[in-house]
Amino acid sequence: MRNTILFLALLIGVSASAQKLGKLIEKNDPDKLQAFIDKGGDLNQEIQTEYRDDDSIYYTHPIIFATVSEATESLKTLIKNKDKIDNYSEYISKAFVLSLSRKDPEIADILFAEGPDVNVECEPCHHASAIMIAASTGKQDWYFKLKPMSNLQHVTPGNQNLLHYAASSPNENITKDVIKIEGLDINMENTEEVTPLAFAMMNIYQPNLFNEMIGHGADPMATKDLVEFAIEGNNLDALIYADTNDLPIPLWDWNDYSSSYLLQYCVFMHDGPDGGLIYSSEQDEFVDYLMWMYINSAKELENTEEMWDPVYNANTFYNLIDLSLEFDNLPLLDTYFRLVAEVQEVENAVLVFPKKYFKYAVKAWGDMEIGSLLEKYSINTDYSYWY
Repeated sequence: MRNTILFLALLIGVSASAQKLGKLIEKNDPDKLQAFIDKGGDLNQEIQTEYRDDDSIYYTHPIIFATVSEATESLKTLIKNKDKIDNYSEYISKAFVLSLSRKDPEIADILFAEGPDVNVECEPCHHASAIMIAASTGKQDWYFKLKPMSNLQHVTPGNQNLLHYAASSPNENITKDVIKIEGLDINMENTEEVTPLAFAMMNIYQPNLFNEMIGHGADPMATKDLVEFAIEGNNLDALIYADTNDLPIPLWDWNDYSSSYLLQYCVFMHDGPDGGLIYSSEQDEFVDYLMWMYINSAKELENTEEMWDPVYNANTFYNLIDLSLEFDNLPLLDTYFRLVAEVQEVENAVLVFPKKYFKYAVKAWGDMEIGSLLEKYSINTDYSYWY
């Protein structure tokens, strides 16, 4: 019993010491951290952290903790006391990989000066190497600096190669360089059956990357769920490829709210690089193309037993597109009225155009502009109908 009590007391003491070390590192006060070290503070104890993407609690080395916390002065102090740190080179190398995903550029410079192994796998980064992180984050200077000393054929335990990381890069110079590297499988599937081409389809920074990768040997047919990736990424080139090659496109698949999940990606999921919503001309063209796919599909089903579905679904569809009026987007608004006109031609189709959206349109563009669109597409121009 006495031994158990002593063990628990020791465990609590170690935990308190690690917690104190973590707080000192976060405060980024080199004098207080050095005082802790001079009093015999252990630099090999692990600190509790939540630095990964999930909500789990992890324990990590002080050097890793200082890097993730972007505590540059604390990191310098730890490096100054490297003789007190076991397996120093290992942790410096892992920290360097992590530093390439941080905003503060000084951290990577500090760690690189310590001569890290740039080919080490960083477990918190899903076992990616330094050049992989540099590629995915678009750090062009680091990518080309690391290239001569890196294993460019490295494959992670998740079965991802350098192309997976480059295909999601915001930097086209990096991506173009990686595509040309010999020996990389451009059609490699990771453990979740996702290819580099799938990442390219969702890369909002490089809208032409889909066709460019095909030009370098990427096979769209090797990408599972190509249509879903095209829709999720609002990638017009990929959507056109799927349409012209007669790939099955689930236009009439609906979620629990009687709304097309494909359309929800178009209308609701325009994530800008700095957060919030964006609505670019490329996306306007994407939605325009998708709209006409719905129109043509509805026409093909006209007067068939399935007609009631596309009529109902078409109404739901352009109710969703009505939301675009709130984005003050006139080009898309014009396309919307073209769709309304087409759907009206379908037998038994009911015109569904909620009054509140009409009011949004009039407020945004004025009576004359909206009136001319209604007249242009032979839609009921009696304003009393809308109020």
